[in-house]
Amino acid sequence: MTGGSFEFFQELDEQATGGKTNGRTATPPRENIRFQFSPFRDIKLSTAPPYIVRGMIPRLGVVVVWGKPKCGKTFWVFDLEMHVALGWPYWGRRVEQGAVLHIACEAVSGIGARKEAWRVAHSEGKDADAVDLINAAPFYLCKDTALNLIEDVDTVIADISAQFGGRPIKIITIDTLNRSLKGSESKDDDMAAYVRAATLLAEQFQCVVIIIHHCGHNEARPRGHSSLLGAVDALIEAKKDAEGRVCTEVEEMRDGPVGASTASRLDVIEVGRDDNGDLITSCVILADEESTTRQAVKPKGRRLTPSQTMALRFLGEAVNAAGTAPAPGSKAPTHSRVTTPDLWRRYYLAGTVSDNPKADTRRASLRRARIDLQALGVIGIWNEEVWII
Repeated sequence: MTGGSFEFFQELDEQATGGKTNGRTATPPRENIRFQFSPFRDIKLSTAPPYIVRGMIPRLGVVVVWGKPKCGKTFWVFDLEMHVALGWPYWGRRVEQGAVLHIACEAVSGIGARKEAWRVAHSEGKDADAVDLINAAPFYLCKDTALNLIEDVDTVIADISAQFGGRPIKIITIDTLNRSLKGSESKDDDMAAYVRAATLLAEQFQCVVIIIHHCGHNEARPRGHSSLLGAVDALIEAKKDAEGRVCTEVEEMRDGPVGASTASRLDVIEVGRDDNGDLITSCVILADEESTTRQAVKPKGRRLTPSQTMALRFLGEAVNAAGTAPAPGSKAPTHSRVTTPDLWRRYYLAGTVSDNPKADTRRASLRRARIDLQALGVIGIWNEEVWII
């Protein structure tokens, strides 16, 4: 009997399933087996969409959105949550609609104003039926609670199950990591236990858990132990550019592309008056269409910096090597050729390794150059396309 014959593999299968082999019966499988193995032929292709927001937020896992204080990251996450709750495309990206749960551990007093600002901004110009849909959005807030995720995860799971039953949940947000961790962000054991708890929450409800987090003294990286970066499924940086726009970029994605970005305005909205008659305001994230479609040329007398020139050079190489025509509905000019932010990044990292062996430093340099080049009107970015103007 040859090692590659059908009979050989059938015999192995019989051994695994309790059939007879070598004249004797194999040990029958135990009941209630926890680690169950399936044969190759029984492994099924999953057709579930891999993203909640295509190319940006995975369907299952843990995502960290991080940035400096007051950079707009919480407003950005809230805007993304509302688009998912309502099933609205986000920056031209398809979303999977479903319930969104937001656990607020800080800045609780301002959440009502934040919600009202978003509702007012997005209700403007809509008819009564459309406004009713916004008001009925499946967005749910948990506040006035002291959360210790490591110790409380079983209670959180039980309470969510009791309130939502089998309803599909797409996002659970925890704001912030610091306020939901009773321990040290700098200790490997504490951070590992926190990520395990967040992962358990995601797996229990087959959703994504978004954790809002701050940067450390080194503003180029999230605060705390480096084990966080290796354990999460996606890492998104939020920051303000020189023009005050809230810019985000997917820095890391375990099973998907990186480089997906947004550039948004943070507008002030009047939402009412308090009991003393003073005006109540909050902010809302609105897509900065001008920044995504700007066709301006580089201002006279202003030269690109060496890092900007380097980034532009490798974008050109990526476009020349694998550029394609813009997709239908793209903001790119019809005559242009586009590439993806992920391919641009790969060309840049491969081409600059001799300048600096630290990949994190080179990624940060590319992020800064991308924002500057876009602000100067040298490049355009929309959805998963980037092109040279």
